[in-house]
Amino acid sequence: MKNMKKLLYLAIITSAALGGCSKGSSNHPHAPTSIATVSINGTLYNTVIIGSQTWTAVNYNGTGGANYNNGANNITYGKLYTWAEAKAILLPAGWRLPLRTDFDNLMIAIGETPINGGNYMVSGNEPLQIMSTQNWSSTNGTNQLGFAAEPAGLFNQVTSNNQQFTGLGTTALFISATSYYPNGSAPFTFVVGPVTAQLTNLVVLPTDRASVRFVKDN
Repeated sequence: MKNMKKLLYLAIITSAALGGCSKGSSNHPHAPTSIATVSINGTLYNTVIIGSQTWTAVNYNGTGGANYNNGANNITYGKLYTWAEAKAILLPAGWRLPLRTDFDNLMIAIGETPINGGNYMVSGNEPLQIMSTQNWSSTNGTNQLGFAAEPAGLFNQVTSNNQQFTGLGTTALFISATSYYPNGSAPFTFVVGPVTAQLTNLVVLPTDRASVRFVKDN
């Protein structure tokens, strides 16, 4: 059942990307111009203020983790981390691995309202506001809010006998610090694509991997 659910979400992202008909502008007039940085384990990361919070505006690319397809490191995409690895990253005071509520704040910022059970779900082109202006295989974002979600893909159990890297160019997936299941076995993850931005459970096994961002309250 878990694998079927994961396949469904991946299918939504892939079909949305293939169905796009135009590339987003790489010089959107509303893109943020002022950039601050934070040093995390010796590397400077650009940040952006969204609402009452500050987010890292690029994917984490520190020690540990895995490069897509175990290939060469891509600093734009960063590395993909397991939940355990993401929770173990040492951060400056005030910074944290995002909670489910932090990703809810991002969805509120792009104009979403809560639906059943207090969950948020995308409608229309709202996700484009937090997607990078290049690298998406079909529709690029406008990045109006400066979050610059990159389609770095993920590593997970696609079917019962098929664990692989997937989604490069079509899927941005970020790990949260909040458990999806009562037993604490897996986290909520925030998935972003041209017509999709929602919290789900695409990281289920201890070996599954996704991108990592950090946030702090202003």
